[in-house]
Amino acid sequence: MTPSQIGCIVFRENNNVREFLLLKRIPEKKGFWQYITGEVDNESLLNAVFREAQEEAGIEQNDVLRTIENVSSFEYKNVKKDCLVTEYVFGLEVKPKTKITLEKNIYKEHEEFKWVRLEEAMQLLHFKTSKESLKKLVQLIDI
Repeated sequence: MTPSQIGCIVFRENNNVREFLLLKRIPEKKGFWQYITGEVDNESLLNAVFREAQEEAGIEQNDVLRTIENVSSFEYKNVKKDCLVTEYVFGLEVKPKTKITLEKNIYKEHEEFKWVRLEEAMQLLHFKTSKESLKKLVQLIDI
């Protein structure tokens, strides 16, 4: 069975501007910008999304206004584990004043976060698959 991972693109509408949450990985983890990601640990994909959002950014379920499932999925090669991994991407719209904190993450994998507009997110995201997933999410939001 192929291991699973989730991607969670967090967004908000703030003063009629749509913003996306990006996290910057620490230098030891290559220092690139990404959305929330994480492994699925014997749980549903949706439970993994909520757990990772809470662990990585301090987002609680009551901060979430809506969840968009099945944004995209793709496979990639995990070099360290020498296997293919399937990533399932979700969207989470949060309240405009949701407090983001990196301090609760016991793994200390991110050093910075910021809310950015679509154009900047597309420039900052490191992986092509991340950019494609963001484009698909925007299409789903705007339906």
